[in-house]
Amino acid sequence: MSFGFSVGDFIAAGHTLFTLYAALKDSTGSAADFQSLKLIRGSLGAALAKVQARMQTPFPFPESLVNATTVHLDHCSRLLKRYDEITQKYAISLAPGGSTNRGIDVLRKLQWGKTKDETEELFRRFMEQMGMIQTLLALHNT
Repeated sequence: MSFGFSVGDFIAAGHTLFTLYAALKDSTGSAADFQSLKLIRGSLGAALAKVQARMQTPFPFPESLVNATTVHLDHCSRLLKRYDEITQKYAISLAPGGSTNRGIDVLRKLQWGKTKDETEELFRRFMEQMGMIQTLLALHNT
């Protein structure tokens, strides 16, 4: 006799409930992920500013190196700007303590799970660009 449910259905439901719980839990869920990525974003922004400043020093860089590096720096700036645009709506709800609207906070925590992958991809692309800049500068210094 079949009741319309299988063990797989219960496992899938349990997995879904655990995912929702993890997303809503402040200490290890969406809010913690958001805060970690916010710190990483700050570090990447600082690294970008240092490289941009280095390229402005009077040290005689060949024009080809400056042009190639500038292309990569511009791409990095656009990636960080895109990150800021994507995460802007989450900043208040995923901040420590959240906002005053619990319903919006829960919604943002659930939405963040889908957005997190996109922001991590932006960081991955950023690191590729910084790697290219590092390679260009290393080749110049040899």
